[in-house]
Amino acid sequence: MKKSLNIQINFTNRAIYTLIAFGIFVFVGVAVFAFGTSSPSTFGHSAAELDLSGGVPGDALFLGNVKTNGNLNVAGNMKTSGILDAVNGIKVGTSVTCGTSVEGTLRYNSASKNMGVCDGTNWAKMGGGSGGVSAQVFTASGTWTKPSGVTKVIVELIGGGGGGGSGTYLSDGGASNGATGGTSSFGSYISTLGGGGRIKGYVTKVGGGGAGGIASGSIINIDGASGNGRGGGKGIFKNQGSGGSGGRYQENGQDYSGGGGGAGAYEKQLIDVSGVSSVSVTVGKGGVGGSRGIYTGIDGTSGNKGINGLVIVWGY
Repeated sequence: MKKSLNIQINFTNRAIYTLIAFGIFVFVGVAVFAFGTSSPSTFGHSAAELDLSGGVPGDALFLGNVKTNGNLNVAGNMKTSGILDAVNGIKVGTSVTCGTSVEGTLRYNSASKNMGVCDGTNWAKMGGGSGGVSAQVFTASGTWTKPSGVTKVIVELIGGGGGGGSGTYLSDGGASNGATGGTSSFGSYISTLGGGGRIKGYVTKVGGGGAGGIASGSIINIDGASGNGRGGGKGIFKNQGSGGSGGRYQENGQDYSGGGGGAGAYEKQLIDVSGVSSVSVTVGKGGVGGSRGIYTGIDGTSGNKGINGLVIVWGY
């Protein structure tokens, strides 16, 4: 009876050892699968094994970079210490609540069609720099229509250039002075003067150059350049608003040409346009050049017309 009891105990111990060995095997297998690698640095699945197709209902925290070729929907907050790389772009929401807890948050305003950033109190429209949100360039008079969302504008004005005078010998011969350049303006908010036309030349040889337009009352004011002898004053922006050159008249080797017109003035001003929908824009025309002179049968040439001014409106 005692021998039979010893056999039963030995059989039970063998079963226990077998179960322990099996349990260790299963544990090792599960651990390797969970790590996702034979030499893991962190516990868990690899990024390729994550299935986020159903969205993330709570907060998501990524310690590395996040890259998606499809949609990544997060109902809560998502934070990553690396780079968020979206191949097809990022769509920003249209939240209407801005407060200190969400300061720095971006949103898209579908009504005004622009991006905004929460400054802790209000949604501030994004934009800026020298290019602004919108820009309209006027080389001829017209009407500026305010784009959606614009409340302020920076307006740059250049007056028309003065016309050059013609030339003749003595005071007769039909020569005439050049006309003054036209004034450029943005409604009643701001205006700047055109350059002066210049006198015909006679007796005293070449007529003097016309005076440049005078600028005043704006944030930036730059007077137009005066004409230089026969040459017209140079406009501040390329040739816009430059004065016309004077007409030529020569006799007996002497030059009795007309003087060049002065350039239009330049002004720049910040204007609040929140209360208007459109503004009338006037671009100053270049002054007409003086008519040619004739003396003792010798024809002079007419003065050249000044170049039109310019108006640029930057919307913010």
